[in-house]
Amino acid sequence: MSLKDQILTSDDITIEHVDVPEWGVTVELRSLDVDSFTAIQRASTNHKGDADLRQVYLSMLVAGVYDPETGQPVFSDADKPALAQKSMKVTERLVSSLNRLSGMGDKADIPAAVDAEGKGS
Repeated sequence: MSLKDQILTSDDITIEHVDVPEWGVTVELRSLDVDSFTAIQRASTNHKGDADLRQVYLSMLVAGVYDPETGQPVFSDADKPALAQKSMKVTERLVSSLNRLSGMGDKADIPAAVDAEGKGS
């Protein structure tokens, strides 16, 4: 197997199971891939290049939260209005974990990335 094939076929998505006592469940968090990250950037940036933090948080939950038993995503875009009504404490904890798993640090820093890369795109 060539080096390229080895890299392209490697499973580099990080998975972590997280207890959410406020919801009475355990969820599976998966690190974001490049396509998910850039889709969140695009969906969360207006024509001026400003990031909508609400959209960032909700999109990250949709992209990164999975059912540990089925391996299926828990949420879809249709769930965003209901997710927006959930505790910021829980949301921040999950989004921070998704950022950490995705190599973006502990805090949601997609707006900074949008500012650096998204303006004028």
